[in-house]
Amino acid sequence: MDRSGRVGWRALVGVTVGTALVSVGGAYAVAATGPRAITGSGTSVDGPCKVGYDTETATLTPPDELLADNPVAGTVTMRKPCAGAVVAEFSSEVRTDAGFVTLSMWATCVGTGHAVDPCTVGDQVVARPGYTYLAEGDSYLTTTSTHSMQMVFPALPRGIWRFEAVPGGSDATLHYRTFVVTAYPGG
Repeated sequence: MDRSGRVGWRALVGVTVGTALVSVGGAYAVAATGPRAITGSGTSVDGPCKVGYDTETATLTPPDELLADNPVAGTVTMRKPCAGAVVAEFSSEVRTDAGFVTLSMWATCVGTGHAVDPCTVGDQVVARPGYTYLAEGDSYLTTTSTHSMQMVFPALPRGIWRFEAVPGGSDATLHYRTFVVTAYPGG
């Protein structure tokens, strides 16, 4: 802090870098992007308590931008033995013409799993940051490339959860794709 009581730029960068430190299986990654508005943060002092994944090779074409009835691109259902944050990452080879692909992720509690302080069956949580553009095409060029999106479900209680990655879009297809869900205690 400077003498006026304001947090300086270096302190903000330190906080940003400190909150971007992620531990996954003993490997550490630091992402420094400079000063920016932070809309949510959390930490976990322990490693993952559960990891699940889904891989698909079939072609998926989102029928429209409305996600409510679109086919799911990746699903992971798992018993979550710890209360805390969940990080979900979706990656896919995407072919776009003049179109685009959006992505949302949500979690639905499908059972208590006999846990202490479990989730309420039927509760649904949308991952942060929420509805996001995953890929966008160019009207003059057809491209195929791999795109990835990471989202966070903060402070999910214990229980049996179904995590889904749902794309929307127009004039685009998803090919080889992977959906990985990692649960952490705390956060």
